[in-house]
Amino acid sequence: TRQIQIAEGDLNGDGLIDRGILTDDGDGKTHQLYILLQNKIGVFSLAQSTKRNEGFWQAVYVSIEKGSLFVDIEGASPTSGAKHQFKLYRGIWRLIGLRYSSVTGSTGDGGVASNGYDWNVLTGDVVQSDDKAGKLNNKRSKWPAEICKLEDYDFDPTFCTPTWKANR
Repeated sequence: TRQIQIAEGDLNGDGLIDRGILTDDGDGKTHQLYILLQNKIGVFSLAQSTKRNEGFWQAVYVSIEKGSLFVDIEGASPTSGAKHQFKLYRGIWRLIGLRYSSVTGSTGDGGVASNGYDWNVLTGDVVQSDDKAGKLNNKRSKWPAEICKLEDYDFDPTFCTPTWKANR
C-alpha cells in the first residue's frame, strides 16, 4: 500500500501555497520526494524530485517552514537521526543545512551519551557536539561548502557529508 505525506507552505516566496509530497511504497524503505509549486490560477506543477530511495528502513517526515523544506529522518535504530533543510537558492533546489545526532551509550550515572553536528552547507561551518559525561562539549570546524542538489538526495542521513562522499 503506497503511503503519501503532504507538507504545505510557500517554498519560492511568491505568497502561494506549494507542496512537498513524500511517497513511501509502504515498506518503510522506498521513498521519493516531489516539490510542486502552485501558480496564480491554483495549478500545481512539478519543480523538482529526488532520487527514488530503495535503501535501509527509516521513518521519514516532511515539513515546510519559513520557505524551507525539511526532511526529518529517524535512522534504522531509534538512537540516531538527521534533519535535512532544502531551499530554492540561486535557482537550484539544494541542501542548505543538516543536523545529525546519535545516542552513543550512557554516561555511567544514568544519563545519555550522545554526539552529533550541525552543518551550514552554504558556509561550511560545522558545530560538532559530544556529551559523554553529562557535560556538553562543542567544537567548531569547517567542511568544504557544497552544492548538494535535491535531485541527488537519496534519504541517507549523512547525505552530502564527507562520510557519504567517501562511500560513493
